[in-house]
Amino acid sequence: MPDLRGLLIHSREDVLMSNNDSNNPGVSVGSGNTFSGSGNSFNVTHTDKSKHFTDRSKRTTNNWLRLALPAAVVVALVGLIPLLGQFFGEGSNESQTGASRLAGNWVTLSGDVKTFSEDGNCSGFYYSQGRPLDIGGPMRCVISSKANGDGRYSLTVTQEPNQGSYEVQFDSDDQASVYSSSGQRLYEISRR
Repeated sequence: MPDLRGLLIHSREDVLMSNNDSNNPGVSVGSGNTFSGSGNSFNVTHTDKSKHFTDRSKRTTNNWLRLALPAAVVVALVGLIPLLGQFFGEGSNESQTGASRLAGNWVTLSGDVKTFSEDGNCSGFYYSQGRPLDIGGPMRCVISSKANGDGRYSLTVTQEPNQGSYEVQFDSDDQASVYSSSGQRLYEISRR
């Protein structure tokens, strides 16, 4: 009698094929053995001992679904986070305007303080001959809403009668470099 302990049979066809295939050393259902079953389950009986085998492919499918469903939910939520952030105003820097990125208080490495508000009021941004120049009176700054191909925003600073054109490149939300209109780096600023 063949030893059937620990044997995994996937379908009734496996038993029938192994019984008819002399090259396959699978389960032999020979004389004195009976085979019966329907659907995904069957019995192999030898004399008075019976072994019942169930098709495990359904159980494997159920296990796969138990893992796949939570994974799909996680992937969907991760994909929605950036959309929700943009909806609630927390989008990426690319969706922010130049004014919203520059708004706030800044300081240079040498300690010069610069301020910029989204309404265009600013201080400390006018430069002349490589140095900050403030002749008194209101200073106005206009920055482009989008960066150019080099990743820089155009900045125009006016303090009557003076006016200057610059470019601002953000290295991060809290770091930026300011360039002259000819592309020469003038200074770096850090958010305070």
